[in-house]
Amino acid sequence: MINVPEANIENIFLYVADAVRWDSLAEPISDRGQTIKTVAASIHTPTSFSSIVSGLYPPQHNVRQFGDELDPALPTIFTKRNINTRFANTINEEFNENPKSESILNKTLQTEEADPGSLSHVEPPFIFVERGPGGHAPYGEYDGNAWEYYRDRVGVSETRYRREYKRSIKRDAKYFTSQLELLDDRNLLENTLVIYTSDHGELLGEKGCLGHNSPIHPSLVYVPTVLIHPSINCSTLSGIIRHVDLFPTICNLSGLNDPKTPGRDLTNESLPDQGACFYRKSLLPDVPLLSGELSFESLWDSSGGYVFSRTGSMNNALILAGKLLKSAKREYMRRHIREVASLYLSRRQMYGNPKMAESECKSFFDHVYDLPKSDVVRSSLENGAEERLQELGYLN
Repeated sequence: MINVPEANIENIFLYVADAVRWDSLAEPISDRGQTIKTVAASIHTPTSFSSIVSGLYPPQHNVRQFGDELDPALPTIFTKRNINTRFANTINEEFNENPKSESILNKTLQTEEADPGSLSHVEPPFIFVERGPGGHAPYGEYDGNAWEYYRDRVGVSETRYRREYKRSIKRDAKYFTSQLELLDDRNLLENTLVIYTSDHGELLGEKGCLGHNSPIHPSLVYVPTVLIHPSINCSTLSGIIRHVDLFPTICNLSGLNDPKTPGRDLTNESLPDQGACFYRKSLLPDVPLLSGELSFESLWDSSGGYVFSRTGSMNNALILAGKLLKSAKREYMRRHIREVASLYLSRRQMYGNPKMAESECKSFFDHVYDLPKSDVVRSSLENGAEERLQELGYLN
């Protein structure tokens, strides 16, 4: 259980930095509050965000990729009454000349997009959700988009990727701090719980891969969450929480009803022992006997976890072959082909030293798949949106 002064909390500022690994949290952020290792709901932005704002596991809300939209009837952070809600999307704005017309994630979440500067004047009580650039490619000060970044980094070392990634993390921390200064200027820090987290992690050479369009790996699953409030001491909490725990916690602190979601209210319940992460994404057109999808399920505790492939080895091999031919990261992957093949073609992987037995995973997954499910709206991407995702590296 997390000690938060509920009586003083009127507002929530939820900052979701893109692609920040658990081991890469910037000190200017960790020094501000209580840090907790977090199991991401997915390793893909639209899926993780849908779990964060709804409190549902991915198999419940069924959002798999950009173009999918949450059921409009589904209760989320943004459907709550008697509180002002905002969603701002500030990731790599310099590459999007027309943000409003090419906005993508807000459609997935069934909400409107606000200017990030509106944090300076949104009226309390409010829940302000912002997606920040975090550690998303392109890293460092590269003048171009993610596709161009990877294409132009042919032959560079893992060390350089990590160094440039770290610079992106520092830059995002500086921006996040500037948002806190807006709250401070309004004398709202005493009445606002700030939650910093990430939608998923990032691969920086592990298993021969870069970015986050790959099978599940602990560097993608474990992300930081930091709770920031003047009354919360700087510390690192043992154990884990999950993306699905944020929604019921925010509902309780905001005096709103939680519609019986599977997560835990962290202010009133003990921390969970395990967390599940799912990934299901269509990467190739359907062909006979193959799905064209990458689909993985995984279960984690604070020490490690198990990953299981839900698609066949032939299917995964075909997808890997396509990446080795066309991905902007293909040169790096080819140089580490044995590691890459192991990641894509293994039916089961164990990472770290999980305290749970592998046999517990099936019963956990069966429980999740038996939970109530919502409908999802699936639509094709418009040209502008597809180009935008290409620039950010999601389609390679």
